[in-house]
Amino acid sequence: MRTNQLTRGANRRVMYVENKDGDIDGAVARIGWVSFSQTGLSVHYRGRTLKRSKGKGIRGNYYDEATGEEYWISGIKVRGS
Repeated sequence: MRTNQLTRGANRRVMYVENKDGDIDGAVARIGWVSFSQTGLSVHYRGRTLKRSKGKGIRGNYYDEATGEEYWISGIKVRGS
């Protein structure tokens, strides 16, 4: 696994995931466990594969491969907020 700012060397992390185009199971955003691809460039969350936007989108930094929806993924603070 490649270590980068998002993965911090871990295979799984608790992160904030926000769908910019709709809901995630009835909520706009969730905090949950995500896992990373071996390169660390893709994120897997609740059966979705989210890939890096690489400047293609303004509102989100990831997009769903299957649906094209944009997502914002961010680490959470140590205090949980």
